[in-house]
Amino acid sequence: MSYHDPAVVAWRREQVIALTKQGRTAREIAEHLGISMRSVGRHRVAADVAQPMPRPLTGRELLRATELLGGGASYAEVARTLGRSDTTLRRQLPGYKWDRRQAAEAAALARAMNRLEKQAPVAAATGGRSNVKGSNAA
Repeated sequence: MSYHDPAVVAWRREQVIALTKQGRTAREIAEHLGISMRSVGRHRVAADVAQPMPRPLTGRELLRATELLGGGASYAEVARTLGRSDTTLRRQLPGYKWDRRQAAEAAALARAMNRLEKQAPVAAATGGRSNVKGSNAA
């Protein structure tokens, strides 16, 4: 039997329909059947089977997500942490994206922190003493 054999295509479509109705994601179905996510989408369209809506975030997930987003994490980082889709997070928790000014401030802060971290080993090696002549420190 060929990959494009009508019987194989029909079997694959039935599998996509069944797995979709079980709530499986396109990625899960694609991996399970050894096909691309695009093929899963095509089979769903041809069979007029809608992709199931993702389950809403639980109270615990909402709390954790708002803590992480409020702390500056990106939607993608929070999605990986919670094992959820970043699209779901963006839809249920809009408005956590930084504007240009906030992004520039965060980048400047990160650069300053990197400079301080590079200086920390020097301070630790000298016991916090200054190398400046005439200094009365320590």
